Amino acid sequence: MITGSQQTNSRRWLLPFLAALIAALAAILLGTTASASAMVGAETRVGAFNVAGEVPVGPPEHIAAGQRLGKDVPQAKIVVATGVAANGGVRMADGLVGVPQAPMSRALARLQGLRLGDKSIVQGVDAFGSRAGSTFRGRGPTAGSDLDLLVRIDPAALGGRSGPWIQRTLRSIADDFEAEAGFPLSIHAPGNVGMFEKSIPGTTYVPLG
Repeated sequence: MITGSQQTNSRRWLLPFLAALIAALAAILLGTTASASAMVGAETRVGAFNVAGEVPVGPPEHIAAGQRLGKDVPQAKIVVATGVAANGGVRMADGLVGVPQAPMSRALARLQGLRLGDKSIVQGVDAFGSRAGSTFRGRGPTAGSDLDLLVRIDPAALGGRSGPWIQRTLRSIADDFEAEAGFPLSIHAPGNVGMFEKSIPGTTYVPLG
């Protein structure tokens, strides 16, 4: 039989137990809510970082300025120098075969400008051989064929004290022509032009000046 004092003691023990239980449940509930909030915040920050990392700032590197507006982008043009004039190529000397005009004109001007004092010593310049149209060997000139020039120089000048200087000058003119034209220039300046012409009968001469 339970007395009144025992019932009173039971109620006194039950109330603190319930209070402690409620407090524990409240603490667990608050902890769970805080943890969820933290996770949501963390997920939000991570998601924002990823998105920001995926959005490019400015145009991609392979898109040039103006291309996004539908304009054609200027492209670099490579120009290759060929050594041939754009208006049709190297001009050739009239009356000759495969002889560029520029080196021919320079060589002819130097030959005609040979002087001893105030006297010109060159009496005429003629071209002959394959570059002058000869087909003595049954064909025209090849790429390496020389240009033959008969230079009529005053015999007195050739046989005089200035003879060695004249010969050196003729060699210099020939060397410069070959360096520019790409094939040899053979200058013939015989003391006796008549005998030279007889030594190659049937030759056609093309007067150059």
